[in-house]
Amino acid sequence: FGGAEATDEGLNPRGDVWVLHFDADAGTGQWELLLDDNGGGESTSPGGPPSRNAATLSEIEYIEQAFDGTPPRDGEIRKCFVLQGGWAPFRKTYNDCFVLSVSCL
Repeated sequence: FGGAEATDEGLNPRGDVWVLHFDADAGTGQWELLLDDNGGGESTSPGGPPSRNAATLSEIEYIEQAFDGTPPRDGEIRKCFVLQGGWAPFRKTYNDCFVLSVSCL
């Protein structure tokens, strides 16, 4: 989640989410955009945290409530992560936490 990119006006915080599909046997990978932040900066994805740089994203224990209490489907892998802190470069420092729930088949 997040990051920043250099622009003529300085660093633009991002709030997008990407996943890397990696094939260890072939040694290849491909990035997929899961959540578009519409250019970052002050824009945010509906229900998502504000765009930011330098946050931490750490895997945490599985939280069933993060998936609305529905049981996983056969073969579904579910993970939970906590996003904490970060900043909008030179504008705001965040002291907040969000749970990111990810599932795949």
